[in-house]
Amino acid sequence: MGALVIGISNDNQFNMSQYYVPHGIMIGAGLVALIQVGIMLFKKEDGKNSVAGKFTSSIADMRGALAKGYIAYVVVAIGLAVVSGMYAEMSVPKLIIWVIFAAFSAIASELIVGMSAMHSGWFPGFATALIFLLVGMMIGFPKVPLGILAGYTAATGPAFSDMAYDLKCGYILRGNGADPEFERAGRKQQYIAEIISFCVAFVVVLAMFNTYFEQDMFAPVSRTFVTTIDAGSSPEIAKWLLIFAIPGAIIQFIGGPKKQLGVLFATGLLVGTTITGITVIVALIFRIIVVKMKGEEGQSILYILGAGAIAGSALYSFFTSTLQLGKAKK
Repeated sequence: MGALVIGISNDNQFNMSQYYVPHGIMIGAGLVALIQVGIMLFKKEDGKNSVAGKFTSSIADMRGALAKGYIAYVVVAIGLAVVSGMYAEMSVPKLIIWVIFAAFSAIASELIVGMSAMHSGWFPGFATALIFLLVGMMIGFPKVPLGILAGYTAATGPAFSDMAYDLKCGYILRGNGADPEFERAGRKQQYIAEIISFCVAFVVVLAMFNTYFEQDMFAPVSRTFVTTIDAGSSPEIAKWLLIFAIPGAIIQFIGGPKKQLGVLFATGLLVGTTITGITVIVALIFRIIVVKMKGEEGQSILYILGAGAIAGSALYSFFTSTLQLGKAKK
């Protein structure tokens, strides 16, 4: 794992990774975020007055969809266990636990990541997957099942949040639901577009992944997963995770479900350095202040600022990655 370091003095530094500070904060924040989502889903609400009820379904229907989704994740987890041969590495009881835990991790990841995406525009998909990987290590799963667990969990959150981005964008463009009939038709068209894009992406990845892998172009988080699995688990790790879960839970609780302060703060710590995590939380606080002072005008300014920053970053990443493809393999 990358060294996340807070300098105390020239001779004495506190290594955050060594004591699993970011991971513990993410566990605490993630648990509180799940509780916040659960309260939202199970809160009594008149379906006719809810946002969902105006267009497609009631909150009760949403709860039913999540239950069906969990069953689907269990089926997929069983398929992964069979295809990958995990049944040969684990006893039957542990295999059953893996299937149940993998399905829970997948749906919990999409809820945490989806909420962050809807309210902040940033999805901590891989950071969340790392936390479920650590919990899987505490349970005692072997290396191969742990790797598959990480990949399975990492796949669900970003997919869910991407759909959330698209639907929310369409919702805004269509007038924030002013015309329910138009809104339903628009969502259907977006769904069709998502299915087509998924098929295109599948073909592109299938055709291109070897080109990337042969040049050692792996996402840094992949190496983080491998390093974490190789490091193994111990009671010492569990102790530090539990200790630092407490401040993570407190930060997430204070921020509330619409701010996702704890989850995003932990994400900044996990994917960068200490200053990255602090930058994230300062930026979120700045956003809250601007919106409270300027209202919709301030929100619009921040949207434009964020769009410009993301566009610039995306263009830089795209061109640097594609130029690498044309270089000869060393």
